[in-house]
Amino acid sequence: MLGDVIFHAGYPKHAAARFRGALALDPSMERAHQHLVWSYQLLGEKDALLAAALEYQRRVNDDEAWGHLARAQAAVGLISEARQTLEEAGRRFPGSALPVVDLAALDAWQFDTDAAVARLSPLLETQRARDRQRAYLTMAGALVQGGRVRAALEAFDAAALVAREAGDPEGEAVALAGNGLLRALYLGDADGARRIAREAAARGVPETMFAFVYPLLGDIEAYGRILRAVGDPLADKSVEVFQQRARGQFAAAAAGLDELTSRSPYREFLYYVMADCWMRAKQDGKAIESLRLAQSTFNGVTSTGPGYGGMFRARSDAQLAALYERTGQRQLAAEAARRFLAAWAKADPRLSEIEEARARLARLEAKGDITLR
Repeated sequence: MLGDVIFHAGYPKHAAARFRGALALDPSMERAHQHLVWSYQLLGEKDALLAAALEYQRRVNDDEAWGHLARAQAAVGLISEARQTLEEAGRRFPGSALPVVDLAALDAWQFDTDAAVARLSPLLETQRARDRQRAYLTMAGALVQGGRVRAALEAFDAAALVAREAGDPEGEAVALAGNGLLRALYLGDADGARRIAREAAARGVPETMFAFVYPLLGDIEAYGRILRAVGDPLADKSVEVFQQRARGQFAAAAAGLDELTSRSPYREFLYYVMADCWMRAKQDGKAIESLRLAQSTFNGVTSTGPGYGGMFRARSDAQLAALYERTGQRQLAAEAARRFLAAWAKADPRLSEIEEARARLARLEAKGDITLR
């Protein structure tokens, strides 16, 4: 489909016209419906996004269509409406796991890890491999929101095993890349992440999903090789930006990432990397702006679960607390630290993020003039 090519080249406005044309010929074409909804999400056209999702639900009326409608509602901030949509979908499609997985993803979005885990646990016993895989992947993303890194790694491993046994190499790649990303972000285990990628490739697992991992490890050559192998039209610019980041040119990298986010369909992931670059460049105002934008950006409506961006979102309040303190906004810093510590109340012990947030909050409260709530 030509619309797909245009979409992934970074031109959702032009792609949307192609998807509308395809639907005029075949109103039940699910891929066209899904990418039209996604295009409007990227364009920030909220009314068009909801209208396209409603039309998809009306025309196709299956669990995927209802899931897209709920995710579109969540993407524009209508969380209660999204939950109602998914509850209705659960009644209409009682044999489908999708409404349950999507509801758990909303729990994770609101940092309610316990609710997400409780909701997903029954699905781990289902006979359908695809449903178990989705449940494990979403559970991994939800556990990260609560700082339960070790349990999240186990869930990613379980998702990879289910996919491997089902003969689903793409699904295995998604889970293994999630495991590697989590190790790199929270355990400082870059070598472990590289080992997972190397062993997966040796088994014939597609390397594509590790394009979300390699640039954060500074493995730019491997990153560029993957992007060019799949014909990514943004490959050269992406490699240039992450080379700048690897060289410590953080302001230049952040500016380049800002440019990429206007075209990439994975902008929620890039927003967090951009915020980190601004933070390292000591341009705190821009870092705060980027983090707030990233926090409010729902992952792509075509995907279930928190996604890779969710791994960054899990600690974003801790980063905001640090930035607010650095800029003298002590009340906002304290509020962000409290939000983070509440979300991570059952987190793994001795994670540096917890220790730093506790020390920051104690320091802020000790100085006075901070509301104790």
